[in-house]
Amino acid sequence: MRISEKERLTELYYCLKAVPLELWESQDYDIVKSALEEKNLSFEQCLFFHIFGKLAHFQTLPEEFVKSIKTDNIPSLILTEEESRQLQWGTKKAAKAISKGSIGTASDSLKIFQYYYARAA
Repeated sequence: MRISEKERLTELYYCLKAVPLELWESQDYDIVKSALEEKNLSFEQCLFFHIFGKLAHFQTLPEEFVKSIKTDNIPSLILTEEESRQLQWGTKKAAKAISKGSIGTASDSLKIFQYYYARAA
């Protein structure tokens, strides 16, 4: 059974929102790279986890999250300058890569969360 794009993005929303906003606002992009070391992510791919993590916290409903991605409409107020430049690649393409598992999966955000707190302890 195929999972729709909306279902994948909704799952991504909930997984990213489960990670505290503090992590996504940190600009410590190496957290994502280290937590998902086996995926061999590029710096740019790590940025997308932070971008979508912030967006998940900014939106109160998963439908708003999905709409923001589908319309390439992410408020620049919540992003760093570096993250804003990265969006030129396109939010929809990046979200699809994460939600389909090309550069990690929605559930990988839980690995990031665990790594972040283990490192802080």
